[in-house]
Amino acid sequence: MEYKFKKIITKPCGWCRKEFKTGRDNEIYCSEECKKEKRKENYRNHMARMKLLKEQEPVPEKKMSELAKKNAKARALNMSYGQYDVAVRFGRVANG
Repeated sequence: MEYKFKKIITKPCGWCRKEFKTGRDNEIYCSEECKKEKRKENYRNHMARMKLLKEQEPVPEKKMSELAKKNAKARALNMSYGQYDVAVRFGRVANG
């Protein structure tokens, strides 16, 4: 078999550990099949971790500061915080 690379390296496959020859330092797998199998395993591991995270207790919501509550009310009324504050001071919006 004729290789087009100047330097040929023999290294183990990242999935099946079989020795293979390559001319690239960054090549990890001996074939596309091994590459696909490794991706499948990584996906299964990721999904298992996500399932564990979902099963854990939910994170309690952060308590909003008074300023954040006022800002949320202003945004619900399509106003900026400053516009909302002035409207409350002049009695145009109920303070609450």
